[in-house]
Amino acid sequence: MCLLSESQVIINMESIISESSQTQVQQAGLATNPETNLSSGFKLPDDSNYAADNKNGNHNIDGSEFRAILAKLYPIAKAIESGQLQLGDVQCEQELKAIQKNFPEVTLESLRISLKKIVKELIGNDDDKLGLDLKLADILVNMAIEKGCELFHDCSGTTYATIPIDDHKETWKLHSRGFKQWLRFIWLKHYGVGVSAQVVTDAIDTLDAKASLEGDEHEIHLRVAHSNGSIYVDMSNDPWQAVEITSSGWQIIDRVPVKIVRLPGMLPLPMPVSGGQPSEKIAKLKDIINAPADETWKPIVAWLLNTFSEGPFAVLATLGEQGSAKSFVCRILRRLVDPSEAEVTTAPKYKRDVIVAAQNSHVVALDNLSDIPAWLSDLLCGIATGTASRERKLFTNDEEALFKAKRPIMLNGIDLAMKNDLADRTFLISLPVISEDKRQEEKEILNKFEKLAPEILGGIFDVLVDILKNLPNTKLNKKPRMADVAKWVTAAEEALGWKPGDFESIYTANRNNAVELALESDAFGTALCEIMEVYKEWTGGWQQLLDLFGKDTELTKTFPRSAKAVATRLKRLAPALRHFGIHYRHERSGRSRFYHVWKQVSHPSQATNTSDGDNPGGGGLLREGV
Repeated sequence: MCLLSESQVIINMESIISESSQTQVQQAGLATNPETNLSSGFKLPDDSNYAADNKNGNHNIDGSEFRAILAKLYPIAKAIESGQLQLGDVQCEQELKAIQKNFPEVTLESLRISLKKIVKELIGNDDDKLGLDLKLADILVNMAIEKGCELFHDCSGTTYATIPIDDHKETWKLHSRGFKQWLRFIWLKHYGVGVSAQVVTDAIDTLDAKASLEGDEHEIHLRVAHSNGSIYVDMSNDPWQAVEITSSGWQIIDRVPVKIVRLPGMLPLPMPVSGGQPSEKIAKLKDIINAPADETWKPIVAWLLNTFSEGPFAVLATLGEQGSAKSFVCRILRRLVDPSEAEVTTAPKYKRDVIVAAQNSHVVALDNLSDIPAWLSDLLCGIATGTASRERKLFTNDEEALFKAKRPIMLNGIDLAMKNDLADRTFLISLPVISEDKRQEEKEILNKFEKLAPEILGGIFDVLVDILKNLPNTKLNKKPRMADVAKWVTAAEEALGWKPGDFESIYTANRNNAVELALESDAFGTALCEIMEVYKEWTGGWQQLLDLFGKDTELTKTFPRSAKAVATRLKRLAPALRHFGIHYRHERSGRSRFYHVWKQVSHPSQATNTSDGDNPGGGGLLREGV
């Protein structure tokens, strides 16, 4: 609503520039001569948006227009002087916008500067009274809040905003490009002009403080969220829709009751189709990927279903020779769960790279690995089950940034040498080489996938409904290392058309295969297994244990070389060694410490007793087996 009507301003123009008003104007240092250039008194800066006479390099406007602008600006300045308005607030901006509509050749910024000059002359240089900064950032902050911007933060202090756009709401990080674009848009829509990058930056800094100190704390989800027994899957489409999955069915919804954020690179999921038998719909994926055998197909289905759980998550490791389409399989599975512009990434070099990747996508997919170093193996185990890491913030000395992630993981390679801890969390599958007569063009397969993907994803959601329904009553005969994963998939056996216990059998065989592969990739563990094939029992110190394998050979260069290193390696290998019937105890006799190692055909139920000890000791007792 305009403070001053058109009649008050225009009809009384003569009185405004009467003797009394002229005195005030002259006191303010403003010219009333129609021929006077605007640079004398108050100035409308150079701007290509209004008509200009470029004599002497200065812009001029018609004298009558000058008086009309003065007539409109002067009462506003008086209102500011009396305290009815404040320079830079929303109502003042509305007044200037109303003037600019009548004089389109003059920009809003020109009017702001001119009004500022008039007010400054009227009340002097009392900046505290005037608040001479235009405070455009504060205007933008207030505008955002009036538009319904909800500010909040997560447990790590990262700030977010949920904003209304058309008939839906979106959640963005405050410093994201998406939120900056929204601020620019609401300013443009309100004032009809753009806003500077600095104003947007200053406004976001203020909103960031409000979100940190005044906003509520919410849990942030990426692609998949769980709340009150339901699963919400972000479609990542333009209307910001999501799939709501409950124990009674699934549906597409427009408003999500949880905070799901979108990050750069995320792509839309296929629009799922309901109806039909879930097992038959999911089985259509077999026409796309190279997974003909049950020992390959069922772990893939299990991993897909597990990606929609709350975690912990299993790792899917796809092995195969060149020509087995292992990378292509990973890309297709990614498109069903978490489509992204970067479907698979190369081997990371640094820990921070992996954590950042886990923070920015629901699935971590590493392509063509030739080796998994110890640091990466430990980190992937942590990400699969949930990990947190503190790192120094960039461009700071003592501030820390908290990284948290729990994500499904995909790996592929020709032959992956895994540490036992990672192998125990992995669905390990080997893909056969595709013969030349069965090989197809990638474009042809992708076109086929695009047609089948809605049905396949709909089938997965149908199975998830059954999982939520069956999970409370699902019991496992045995609880393996990843018991949560096993229970989740076991709850889906009926919907998948599997026999009861199918997944447990395949999971056990798969874990055994992974453990064997992990042991085979460790030269020390393999050598110990070979020694125990000859000797059923052995007792001695750590150095004597190493002496069994000989000295200074190519094989022993990778062996541990200290009491602590031997103890650490044996602890890592203990589950794999037990799989081959080899057990050990770290014992103490007086001041001496020694290892007692033995082999059993049957696997005893007692737990392996390992205690920390670094000192050599023991007599060295060997008992040869028959």
